Amino acid sequence: MLTETKIASIASLFTNNITSVKNLNGFHNAIYEVSGDITFILRVAEGKREEQTNSEIDFLRYLHKNLVPVAPPIASLQNKYVYLVVVDGKYYTVSAYQKAKGKDCW
Repeated sequence: MLTETKIASIASLFTNNITSVKNLNGFHNAIYEVSGDITFILRVAEGKREEQTNSEIDFLRYLHKNLVPVAPPIASLQNKYVYLVVVDGKYYTVSAYQKAKGKDCW
C-alpha cells in the first residue's frame, strides 16, 4: 500500500524539501499534489510502464515547446522524467508535472 510516507519518499526524487502530500484521488493512476520547494503533481502508475510514460513525456515536452498550453513534465533531481520504483514488492512507474493553473471544479 502506498502510504503518505512512501509517497513522500518517491516524491523526493523530484525535490529535496517536502512539506505536504495531498491525495487527489486519481482514477487510473494515483495522483498527488506535492508541496515544498516547489509544488507539483506526482503520478504513480501501477506496473512497468516506462516506455509508455516516456512516450507521453516526449509528446508533452513537444507540445509545451511549441507553445501549446499543457502542464509540462518536471525532471527529477537527477534530470530524469520517469522512474520505475518498487514498493512492497510491487512495481510503480512514477513521473511528475507542473501544476496546471486553474480552479477545482468540484
